[in-house]
Amino acid sequence: MKQRGRHRRRRRGRALRAALTGAALALTGAATLISASQATVADDPGALKPLTSAAETDALRLTEHRVPTAWLDRLSAAMGDPVGVDTVLESADHTLRDAADCTAGEREALPVSPAATRAYCWDETDTDGWRPGAVTTSGDADEDGRWGAHRVVLSAWSRDDGTPQGGLARVSFVDADDPGRLGYTSALLAVPVDGGHDYRGLASPVTGMVWYQDKLLVTSAAGDREALYVYDVERVQRATTAADAVGRVPGGWAAGGHRYVLPAIASYRLPDTDGAARPGAISLDRGTSPDSLVATEHVAADGDRPTRLWRYALRTATDP
Repeated sequence: MKQRGRHRRRRRGRALRAALTGAALALTGAATLISASQATVADDPGALKPLTSAAETDALRLTEHRVPTAWLDRLSAAMGDPVGVDTVLESADHTLRDAADCTAGEREALPVSPAATRAYCWDETDTDGWRPGAVTTSGDADEDGRWGAHRVVLSAWSRDDGTPQGGLARVSFVDADDPGRLGYTSALLAVPVDGGHDYRGLASPVTGMVWYQDKLLVTSAAGDREALYVYDVERVQRATTAADAVGRVPGGWAAGGHRYVLPAIASYRLPDTDGAARPGAISLDRGTSPDSLVATEHVAADGDRPTRLWRYALRTATDP
């Protein structure tokens, strides 16, 4: 039964890949708005105000841009066959520390109420200079909470390295099968360029991230025309050198010192308007039909407009 379930899950993943030829994310008509003033003065900001005009909903629409299959195949031909989540987990080279081994400063960051029932701390030598971002798990990816035979946590990180490009972003793959020993390794998030002959790092903090079937959707920061990037967790490439560079280097391929690189397979672009909404946080809602991606944006407390909350339908190739 486990094998049949696993096979069925992977077939669903292929169906979603096929849907990327059209609208894998389609805006529903249920976009809503909540005013910033209401949200800041009370725990209960009141009823949401629906957005109904075309001008309001057009600012939320995203346009899909697929990375050509030929580009991805060209990368694979040069770097070697892609690997999936299982292979990445098997090569874990770091371990999360149990709360008892965390420093006093790290324990001070734990919530006071409700108290954490279990806590872990990252390998300090691995996270120095990196800032944590969004988290998603295999509980989002599949309804049974597992990816294949594993429970997995994905944690996003970003680093500003002082370059004009703005830094790097990565995702740590955590094997959560054994709560007593959480091993992990990381993959650099990248974007194919030059026809698939090279790639660049994703130069953006990842404030929102959702793992849905075999797709990983991540947000991008202001300054990037793309609002969301899409990655295939079963299309992870191995770096061939531990150099700090990113992309093609003399003698091989580098991923900023990481063992793996995850190239984007698609992106969703904002409309070219002043009021375009950039998703800052995203989450999965399985309570809708079809499943949906809920998004919100960050607006400064002294901003001159409300903060919007809206959703996109997640459609697969088998959906009507």
